[in-house]
Amino acid sequence: QFLNKNIAPIVRLSLTTFRRYFLFLGIIILFLDIYFNYRFFDPQFGGLDNLIIFFSLNLIFYNIIPEKFEYERDFTFLFSFIILLIFVIPTVIFSSFSDLSSTNPHESYLVRFLLSIPLEKSLNILGFESISLNNNLHYIDSDGNLAMVSVARGCSGLYSVVIFISAFFSYSLINYSKFDSNLFLFLLLGLLISYFANLFRMMLIVIVGIYYGHDALLFAHSNLGWIIFSCWMLLFWEFLLRFNPNNS
Repeated sequence: QFLNKNIAPIVRLSLTTFRRYFLFLGIIILFLDIYFNYRFFDPQFGGLDNLIIFFSLNLIFYNIIPEKFEYERDFTFLFSFIILLIFVIPTVIFSSFSDLSSTNPHESYLVRFLLSIPLEKSLNILGFESISLNNNLHYIDSDGNLAMVSVARGCSGLYSVVIFISAFFSYSLINYSKFDSNLFLFLLLGLLISYFANLFRMMLIVIVGIYYGHDALLFAHSNLGWIIFSCWMLLFWEFLLRFNPNNS
């Protein structure tokens, strides 16, 4: 039944109804984040804090932004809210009930199953000798030396998936009156592309390390991700607009 709901009108009505409380709610969230950081945690702000502050600023400035920028304002607000809902809050809850000093065996297994092993197989198919052991990828560089790179959760593409899902649902909630089966298929397609784009990124990073050494590998690791992510996101949105243009 969810697929048949008129989503966009409900979202617009909800934003109109509750926007009067946004300023106060944003100030409260911003204050609590700063207070808890200085009172209980490391006073230096991390990635989760930046996302919380981003959401609180969207709340604070929502009613100040001119109505001619209504589309951009609502998209940014929903984007920050969905990231908070599907990533920040679950991460905070999980961190509160787990030992961050130890490695989660289930998480390690997922990283190995979804990334380390496929990365090893892909490189071997391309002719680059490699083997994955305990999420450490060992490979032979162009000089014949044995080298290693650690495949951690940060390499899994989780963050790009979170950004994609948040952007996709923000766009859909504003533009489409119904979340139908076509949109669901586009969501699955986007998730699939996200996975293979991240695998392709890791392959390129290791290949750079094979030919140009560890320093070049680190440089590629820092810069290839956002380039590949931006390219496939642009192509995906062009594909979505071209083949599913029936927005609300």
